[in-house]
Amino acid sequence: TLLPFSGNFDLSSNATIVVEHKSLKKECHQFLRQAQELFNLRFNFGKISGNEPCIFISYDSTGLPPEGYELYINRDGVNLYGTKA
Repeated sequence: TLLPFSGNFDLSSNATIVVEHKSLKKECHQFLRQAQELFNLRFNFGKISGNEPCIFISYDSTGLPPEGYELYINRDGVNLYGTKA
């Protein structure tokens, strides 16, 4: 599900990937590899303080189907909530 919000998020290497669970880092490696190879973007994992650009990744338990996800994009960042495969 893609849910639009107002504003634009400029994807750049300044964005930090924030994961809710350590196990999600493993799931992100394919994305990181593609971002680097295709767009020369290099992201770091970490925590943010304030209004730093981020990509927040979390498990969701609100009734999404298997392998389903919700993607929220706004001017402050990207939020991706998915289910376990």
